Amino acid sequence: MALAAIIRAANRQNKSLDLSRKDLDQCPSLIGQLTKIEEIKLTNNRLTDLPKEMCLLNKLQLLNIGGNKFAVLPINLQHFTNLRSLIAYNNRIEILPPIVLNSLKNVTLLNLNNNNLKQIPAEIGRLKNLQNFSVDHNQLEELPFELCYLERLENLHLGYNHLISLPEDLGQLWRLKRLILHKNCLQELPAFETLPLKQFYYECNPLLQLRPVSSVQEEEVFALKETVARYIMNQMKNNYPNLWHMIITNPESRTILNEGSQCAVCKNFLLNTWLECVKFVATPQKGFKTSSTTDLMPINARLCSYKCFNKRHNFYGIASTTEPQ
Repeated sequence: MALAAIIRAANRQNKSLDLSRKDLDQCPSLIGQLTKIEEIKLTNNRLTDLPKEMCLLNKLQLLNIGGNKFAVLPINLQHFTNLRSLIAYNNRIEILPPIVLNSLKNVTLLNLNNNNLKQIPAEIGRLKNLQNFSVDHNQLEELPFELCYLERLENLHLGYNHLISLPEDLGQLWRLKRLILHKNCLQELPAFETLPLKQFYYECNPLLQLRPVSSVQEEEVFALKETVARYIMNQMKNNYPNLWHMIITNPESRTILNEGSQCAVCKNFLLNTWLECVKFVATPQKGFKTSSTTDLMPINARLCSYKCFNKRHNFYGIASTTEPQ
């Protein structure tokens, strides 16, 4: 049946081919003859790989391999440089080969829902045209900060994972309209109040609660590395702004400075020593869809010292408390 469908598509020079629900363990190599094909659906079969002959399909724009048994996103995908939509939900995918992600620069939609992903490679940041990215129902605990390079991203689905934190620069996704975070392990959220979000779902996360308690503060003594790094970066920012901008926008420099941040109060640079704080922001009501009943969202922030912490502001330090018996 599959061979007959491929032959018909070749004879008619069809632009699309649907081989869904054909009980396929392997995709026929004859599919490589469809050099004019633009859309292929291979859903709900038992495929674990794609034939090398598919490398010839350089006009392919949509590939749906959902509902199969792929454990690795097929290496052959690196040849589909014109691909716009890649749909691979309901598989067993554990690995996203970096060489594949490096090649999918024209993809606007990537659906990896219901797989076994534990991490996403840094190369995800190379998908500069990505607008819709969905990895619901996986096993992710963290995300690469390179995700924040996806400036065209409009919809980001991360529900039903094991995420304990989100990239600090998530607020740079200035086109993001829909953010799905429900059913994770998040205690706080990054600063993204300026994003044009229309839908934001974050229920069923153990978010921090606003319960102020008094604390005893000790004057901190920074390590030499921290002190020197702060001095150099702050001097550069204040006296050599052009050089500062070149450094913080260069991908290699950003990788090195990934652990660094900016004090939420004084705006000075800090490297890897800070006070973990949050501020509580009211959930927008007008023109904003969410199913959460939480009135306040804890937005994370980093303060460089107790000197800044003691100033007048709306940031709270994070503390663990024991409930009375």
